[in-house]
Amino acid sequence: MIRKYFLLHSSAINDGRIFILIDKGLVWGTPVIPEEEMKKVNDEMRERIKNIKVLKGDIFTLSRRLKCKVFICDEKQTELKLKGIDADVIDIKGISVLARRCLKKGDIVEVNIDDKKRFFLDDGTEVIINGDIHFGKVRCRIKGILETEDIRKIFCEIEE
Repeated sequence: MIRKYFLLHSSAINDGRIFILIDKGLVWGTPVIPEEEMKKVNDEMRERIKNIKVLKGDIFTLSRRLKCKVFICDEKQTELKLKGIDADVIDIKGISVLARRCLKKGDIVEVNIDDKKRFFLDDGTEVIINGDIHFGKVRCRIKGILETEDIRKIFCEIEE
């Protein structure tokens, strides 16, 4: 029986989204964390990783030896070094954009406006409303979108 492993960088564990990917069946195999990375895992996440194998060696050596995917979270220097040794790297922060719902200019979104000055959709998209703001649930038409790997802002006008 061939056992498939995947390596976890401490940044992926501390971020926590890797556990959602595992729970939803999007990542399968045996999770492995290098011993030195285990030292960097915060106390809150230690409870979740009881079933993860801890192996001796650094993440670079283990990625070469196991020839498996390496999950990280926004660790650009580590990612570059891993890619330099032909490791298959998956940045969890980079794939989180897949969870955002598809929006385009002209779409209508509903926003619940309270006493805050910043408004967000349930997927974390920031909504910036042009014009007079009324409290309560309002329908807004998207006039523009600014999207990067890290954030998405939509610029809207309230529909009358």
